[in-house]
Amino acid sequence: MSYTKRKGKKGLTYGYRIADNKGNVITSKSGFLTKKLAKEVGESRKNKLEKVNTIREDFTLYELWKRWYELSIKPSSITDTTKKKYRYRGHTIKKIFGNQKANTLKYSKYQKLMNDYSVNVTYNYISRINSDIRNAIQLALRDKIQIDDFTIGYKINAGKKSKKESEKHIESISDYERILTYLENILDYDISIIPYLLYTLLKTGLRLREAVALKWEDINLDKGYIYTYRGYSLEVRDYTEPKTPWSVRYVPLDSKLINVLNSLKTRQETLNMAYISENIVFFDQRHGILSNHSINKHLKTYLTQLDINPKITATGTRHTYISVLLAKKYDIKTVAKIVGHKNTIQIRETYGHLLKEEYDSEWDAIKGTLAEF
Repeated sequence: MSYTKRKGKKGLTYGYRIADNKGNVITSKSGFLTKKLAKEVGESRKNKLEKVNTIREDFTLYELWKRWYELSIKPSSITDTTKKKYRYRGHTIKKIFGNQKANTLKYSKYQKLMNDYSVNVTYNYISRINSDIRNAIQLALRDKIQIDDFTIGYKINAGKKSKKESEKHIESISDYERILTYLENILDYDISIIPYLLYTLLKTGLRLREAVALKWEDINLDKGYIYTYRGYSLEVRDYTEPKTPWSVRYVPLDSKLINVLNSLKTRQETLNMAYISENIVFFDQRHGILSNHSINKHLKTYLTQLDINPKITATGTRHTYISVLLAKKYDIKTVAKIVGHKNTIQIRETYGHLLKEEYDSEWDAIKGTLAEF
């Protein structure tokens, strides 16, 4: 910490500057009448900053996680929605471990506490909890804190099973066509906006938060495309940054979807909805922007009426869209760009399943080929 001295209208005044290890000024203040006062205030401020930025030996596991979050996650460029998920997991860590000191926690107790909590959660969720804790421990170790990495060897025993890939998308093109036809037949803005939203999701592969964020100026019905550049969090009820830089993109619209959106726009204009909707496309007359629960509840009802399994969520419409394009033999690089992925890796790993018709076709082709030998 350094001190400054300045002569002005009030006479001689003093100040302090606090810098990091690289010499960058973190904070400063001037205008003190004596150097002693500037030093006292500066030292107090420095102690507070050191307390905030230092990892202590006696931290609880939750406090250690919180410090990791503040240093590694909070300043990062990931979306506010993703940061909220980290904070939610932080609350879970506090719930599981309470005031347990991180440096006295042993593997066996860690395994037991995690087992007890895991009974009613999925494998994926408890795996993320464990990963966050491991990252927090690594931060402490880099600061030379004496602590055991009790996550090493931890075995995940989740009570709930995560959905299989086959349960995340509609399994056949015929079922995909049936749900689209069903939605076309119940489109009525005076009743609900949900069929319009679901139809658009199935026809574009947009993330739900991307579709909900759309305004009419983002859609070019003449040239047939959507421009998506942000999201809308149904949890915090506000616009969010795009999930990744590659999420900002143009998405093609087919002629049927253009007609559907045109009719929706016309009806909203007739009702003068822009006055209250701020030109939001999927704005319900009675309820405004709907909840994630309401959207998924309606989708489950529609699928049940059609006897279509599995009962996917709104997220599953995106999985279905990608699966259909791949089944129709579209280039995987083109598909990746349309849905906003950086490359084809996630497409191959997440959506590399086959739709039923494609599997049956390949099955018969293999038998035919082998019969030639």
